Order: sequence, then structure tokens, then C-alpha cells
Amino acid sequence: MNRVITTGCLLITVAALAATGCAGDDGTAAHTGDHHDHHHDAAGGYQPPAAFEGLDPCSITTPAEAAALSGKPDPRPTRNGGMHPDMSAAATIDTCSWLVDGFDPLAVSFQLRDQLGGVEQGQDATSKWMAEQLGHPAHLSFGKNPVEAGVEDCAAFVGYSGNRAVTVLLRLRATAATPTPTDTDNLCSRNQTTLRDIFARTRWQ
Repeated sequence: MNRVITTGCLLITVAALAATGCAGDDGTAAHTGDHHDHHHDAAGGYQPPAAFEGLDPCSITTPAEAAALSGKPDPRPTRNGGMHPDMSAAATIDTCSWLVDGFDPLAVSFQLRDQLGGVEQGQDATSKWMAEQLGHPAHLSFGKNPVEAGVEDCAAFVGYSGNRAVTVLLRLRATAATPTPTDTDNLCSRNQTTLRDIFARTRWQ
């Protein structure tokens, strides 16, 4: 099984932005598009780094896509306080979480990876397909959340020039009807087309 390579600390960072309390992650991960009039909590007067070329991580996902990925109507996009270190302390991220009933099934992050370097190309079929579609290195991984029981994760990373990356984290509350993830049928592979469309709105080189 192609397990999620990110540690529990990093998954918490992207999904819930618990900015302290974990240490150490040397893995691959941490996230002009179509803009939407989203409500951005905690954004204030924050100005993103010039490296992001004016893009906001809330702007590259449509409400319809967020609803489809979450399986719930009307998810709420929320900015998470601007740039901050990820749990590896080797990169910084700017994150938009889409919230439904206090749960964040979708988070999109823009990442500066100056100490981590570029995204390593994944060798599984979904990662290779994504790279071919986008023309950028892609690494998708999946598995059970290491911290939250009953939650399945998909962590998708696409690399761009200047050690930039976009990260999309999907989280699903598993039920008895949720298929057991396999290398060919998992949260990443089932949503690969929507993930591609989200990444494609990042017009970075």
C-alpha cells in the first residue's frame, strides 16, 4: 500500500494548523487562477509573499469542488493566519481550510520549500498521471490518519519552480461503507480529476 509519507505532525499542521507541539519531518511534504468571492477568516491585511504571484490558496478551489470532495453542502473556506512554519520547521506554508461542521475535509496550502528542495516525483500510477497532466512533479500518498482514528487521508503535492509547492490534503471520516484503500482505489485515486483541476489553476512555472 502506498502509505501517506507525511508524519502525523505535518498532517495536523495542514489540516488544523496546530503550530506547536510536534517536531521533525524530513519528508517530501509540508500547498493567474480562477478567483472566487470567498470569506477569508483571519486574513486581515496580510499580504502573501511575492513568490505566490498574487494567488490566494482559497482561490483555486471552487465551492462546488469543495462540496463534492467533502460530501457536504456549503463548506466554508477559512484562511489560517498567513505564512507560518510547517511542522518540519524547514518550510513555510499559507493554508486555506474548508470547514464543515467543525471538520476540515479539504485544505489547500502554498508552500515555500527553501530548505526541503523540490517535490520528489512519486512512482505510483496516480502520481505519474498527475505529473503528465500538469507538467510538474507530483507526489500523492494515502492512508489512515496517524492521529485521528477513523479518518482516511490523501496528501497530494505538486512542485513548481523556486522550491514552491501546492499541497492539497483530503480527509474523509470513514464509515462501514468506506472502501478499504488499495494502491488502485483510494482517496487520492478516486478524486484525481478534481485534484488535477485544482492544481491546474496554479499558473506558476
